[in-house]
Amino acid sequence: MTKKISSDSIERWEPKYKKAFLEKRMRKRNIAINKARIIYFLVGDIIKKSNKIIDLGGGDGSIRKELELMSKKTIIGTDLNAGGLQYSKNFYQCDASDTPFKDEEFDFVISNGLYEHIPKNKQLKSIKEAYRILKKGGYMYFFTCSKYSIIEPHTHLPFLGCIPQPLATLIARVIGGRKVFDVYSPSYDGLIKDLSKYFVVNDITLDLVYKKNNLSISNKRILSKLPRIINKMLLRVSPSIKLLCRKM
Repeated sequence: MTKKISSDSIERWEPKYKKAFLEKRMRKRNIAINKARIIYFLVGDIIKKSNKIIDLGGGDGSIRKELELMSKKTIIGTDLNAGGLQYSKNFYQCDASDTPFKDEEFDFVISNGLYEHIPKNKQLKSIKEAYRILKKGGYMYFFTCSKYSIIEPHTHLPFLGCIPQPLATLIARVIGGRKVFDVYSPSYDGLIKDLSKYFVVNDITLDLVYKKNNLSISNKRILSKLPRIINKMLLRVSPSIKLLCRKM
């Protein structure tokens, strides 16, 4: 579990360390706010109408915390690690492919940047688990990275997701400074195929481009000038896939 640093202890730090720490904390908060705003822009209306919401694999819970502030809803968090405890008492440490919840317990499921961190042999099982805990007619917001992304978003290296895992790890270690490359991004078509076995799937990625908003989105100005049919073709090499899945 991540140790929580108190305000009193920060005040006793040397000014240069205190400034660096607070700047890092502010950057992290701003990133969480922007990611939460993206989710809320895309599916906020559904979240507001949902009674019981769960965020699967939400990491330290910082995005969940911002979503709770925006929606005025309590959101249950889960993660394989216990870091989420620092932001919410409604946190369960568990595997997203094997949760302790009842069948059809939730109205809305959030899977935000989780899927690509699940080993390939557990990915389909995690989809089945989300289906199991979601009520009939309920929705899941599903965001992940694309295997064929031109720039791999975790390392910012070109086409790293397409390379066999051992070689990708070596490249990430030598060039990207990462000890291990534990990212298992799916192909766009393969993901849609797997999700469609259990859900009605609607791609909402381009809503960020064509619907009016003031969100911070990479290359938004360029993409908004392209015809929608071109951007649909580019989804297969896009760094992100955002889907709204409904359980029928």
